[in-house]
Amino acid sequence: MLQIFTTQLQGLLKKLKDSQEEAIEDGARLLAQATINSAHIYIYGEKEMKAVVTEALFGEDSFTNTKPLHFTEQHRENALEEIRSFDRVVVVTRSSKDTVANDLAQQLAEKQIPYIAICTIKDQDDVLVNNADVTINLQVHKALVPMDDGSRIGYPTSLIALYTYFCLSLTLNEIMSELEEQ
Repeated sequence: MLQIFTTQLQGLLKKLKDSQEEAIEDGARLLAQATINSAHIYIYGEKEMKAVVTEALFGEDSFTNTKPLHFTEQHRENALEEIRSFDRVVVVTRSSKDTVANDLAQQLAEKQIPYIAICTIKDQDDVLVNNADVTINLQVHKALVPMDDGSRIGYPTSLIALYTYFCLSLTLNEIMSELEEQ
């Protein structure tokens, strides 16, 4: 089982790197704008995606000027009050069908706040994807390990999202280093 999971996971990571490299670079450039202007990078993630939020806030490779974005069913009214148009937002969710993330995306678009959507795209017309300045497609559509009864286990969305975060972070650092050399 571990070998199947590892092999399938490696395939997903390679697929993401190969197919989303341009989107990752675009996302890092969007975040660089905030970094250069001493603006904030807000990050939203609920459920298993809180792992990405935690990494962005407290990890060894955390973004500078990062703040968590609390946007929940109960906490929507004033959630975007302090975010300015030159700040940037990263919205991380399992699927583009996430209703709370879509509501957040709608409000960000209305306030003209640039954001990156990190999710598995289920429908290109979802507000989260359609309004995003950059969308990074996680491409995790099913669990990786087949079981004898036909079911599957090992759904690695948070792991793939963390990998995506590190790709963004590394690319952002590369961009900032190049700018410092100029």
